[in-house]
Amino acid sequence: MEGGGGGSSVTLDRLFRLLQEIQAEQREQRAEQRDMRSLLLAQVDHGRRVERRLSELRDDLELMFKSEMMGRLGNFETGIERRLGDLEERIGALEAGQQRPT
Repeated sequence: MEGGGGGSSVTLDRLFRLLQEIQAEQREQRAEQRDMRSLLLAQVDHGRRVERRLSELRDDLELMFKSEMMGRLGNFETGIERRLGDLEERIGALEAGQQRPT
């Protein structure tokens, strides 16, 4: 019977070492999972910041475009008003010249 008992102690020692190895692997896997989770959260945060920045850039570009268009439209209107004023003066001068007795 002692021979059987000695064999079971070797088996228990082997099982204990295997259990320790499994626990060590689990600790490593948990550490890797924590690292991966941290990286994933950082990536999600970075993605949100990029989306927010793109939205801000889109708003800035829209404002710049509208400002440029309004500026050009204002210049165009000013030019038309000046030309209309010149034409009114010429027409007025022509009308005054025709009404003048000769």
